[in-house]
Amino acid sequence: MCSSDLDKSLREYQADADLLAINLQVAGLRNEKNYTVFIEAASQRFSLPLEDVIEVIPAPARREYVDNEWVLPWSGRRLPAFSLHDWWISQNRHQASDAEFPVFILIGHDNPVALLIDRCIGVSLSKVQPLGRLLSGSIGLQGISDCKEFGSALVIDVPALGAMLRKRPDDTDSSAGI
Repeated sequence: MCSSDLDKSLREYQADADLLAINLQVAGLRNEKNYTVFIEAASQRFSLPLEDVIEVIPAPARREYVDNEWVLPWSGRRLPAFSLHDWWISQNRHQASDAEFPVFILIGHDNPVALLIDRCIGVSLSKVQPLGRLLSGSIGLQGISDCKEFGSALVIDVPALGAMLRKRPDDTDSSAGI
């Protein structure tokens, strides 16, 4: 095994260990209030209310499609899968994640969806501030979270995001969102 293969194996092992630590935090804090999960996509930081997060899992190497819709097999189900890059950052330009080990964060307990992100940063107690007048009408945004450990991030409104993502791209108003 050459040095670069060993380095990649060690980075992959660390990524798996980081995911395990995040999932243990999510499970341990499930019933606590005011916790958010901080995530990153395209060097932009977001957060999700902890109560809306189910699990964080490694992204499979290949995409799976059912009826031309991207899905993620999980626990005997096929969850609708979406990329945060596509829906929030690149505005449907289908920019792939450039992360070495991208992950899916599974959100929304009633109608779960899988959201592809670059990485999950961590879980922290944070205060969510309402959006200012300029952003108050943004679909899929709940506010801004702030914590000492991870800084500030836009808080994603999971029910609104889920409803928006479930619409077919040709039905979605391209001006919605950020």
